[in-house]
Amino acid sequence: GSAASIHARAVRPVDRGKTRWPRDCQASGLLMAGPSGAGFLRGEDVPMAAGVWVLEGLTDLLAAHLVAHRQEVPAVLFGAAAGGFRGLSKVRWPAPVLRGDVSVFARTDNDATGDEYAARIARALQPLGIRVRRAPWETT
Repeated sequence: GSAASIHARAVRPVDRGKTRWPRDCQASGLLMAGPSGAGFLRGEDVPMAAGVWVLEGLTDLLAAHLVAHRQEVPAVLFGAAAGGFRGLSKVRWPAPVLRGDVSVFARTDNDATGDEYAARIARALQPLGIRVRRAPWETT
């Protein structure tokens, strides 16, 4: 694809928060995906024996991709900012996920914000009948 937007994060958070988006751009419904996630979204047959991982933000997504690549973990990885998790409801989920043969994991941080994001992920997929399991992501 081609870049549609860029955003910045403050090194020192200010009263307006730490993330900035260009005018008329936002993260609402935006899912980030690497090669496995992009292939999944295109309907390709991608390895997903280790499930679908939904991670909290870009940095965790990148870290998870490195781990999955190095350890040859057959998982599909998505990341989203706070407002992006609702985009999961628009994904055309393949039958193995809908049947529960492939698990979906909320791999969010193990803190209060991660708990809220995991709940948002579960709420986005609940109308589709997809059960979400919590498996906190540790970046350390």
